[in-house]
Amino acid sequence: MATKRMFSNNVIDSDAFLDLPPYAQLLYFHIGMKTDDDGFVTGTKRIMRIIGGTDGDIEALIDSGFLIPFPESRVYAVTHFRINNELKNDRYHPTVFKAEFERLMMTDNREYCLMPPSADPEPVQDAAPPEPEMTEEDNVSQESISQESKRKYDNVEPELLICMSRNYGLNTRFVQQAIVRYGCSPVYEAIVDWRADMDRTGKVKPLDYPAYLNDVLERQKNP
Repeated sequence: MATKRMFSNNVIDSDAFLDLPPYAQLLYFHIGMKTDDDGFVTGTKRIMRIIGGTDGDIEALIDSGFLIPFPESRVYAVTHFRINNELKNDRYHPTVFKAEFERLMMTDNREYCLMPPSADPEPVQDAAPPEPEMTEEDNVSQESISQESKRKYDNVEPELLICMSRNYGLNTRFVQQAIVRYGCSPVYEAIVDWRADMDRTGKVKPLDYPAYLNDVLERQKNP
């Protein structure tokens, strides 16, 4: 593992970073120095004790999108590690946190993000057959398929929702509160619906996102 680490001005000079509490910023630098060559770090409790930080400081880094948590293994990934660091192949050692690494993807701007839940690939067909006329039984079948599709979201994890909220510029604390109130699956569906509506119209509707999400979730709760 490399013994030197770098920090990009594009990250540490950003408003999001400078708005962090001083101890959260200090914790970020210490964590950045302790990562492996894929940006993973463990032992954060010890680091916090050394610098006098608190759990609130690491929560601030998570909420602001600088760390991706894996609560089950108590491991964190530094979101901007690939922006901060470029390692030569002869000095690179893959992370030992294989399962966590496989759950990450890299965005176009070289940021880590949790992968969305995987879906079974659809079979490739040479040509699309003509669509038969829909019957009442077919409609029932389609409704069953729709219900089955929704079940794919049952295993959505909070980390994915927080990552989505950061990527879409949403209030992560509000999303966390919504997860506690409604559960992960309804919040995931609401965010996906909101994003689809924004892509379709080209506008953020409505501007008061928390009110919109609350309205969508209440409709799901009381159809």
